[in-house]
Amino acid sequence: MDFGRGFCVIASRCSYERMHKAIMAGMPELVAVTAPTARALWVAGGMRGRT
Repeated sequence: MDFGRGFCVIASRCSYERMHKAIMAGMPELVAVTAPTARALWVAGGMRGRT
């Protein structure tokens, strides 16, 4: 399965752990219905431009 061609939608809070799993799977986008944690935002900011 090519995770780099789609995105993931989660119904729970976007935590650092979920963000890390999405990055490791090669997903270019992660969509959450609730706000991300501060650490998840920090991780996402550090990955900007690497995909």
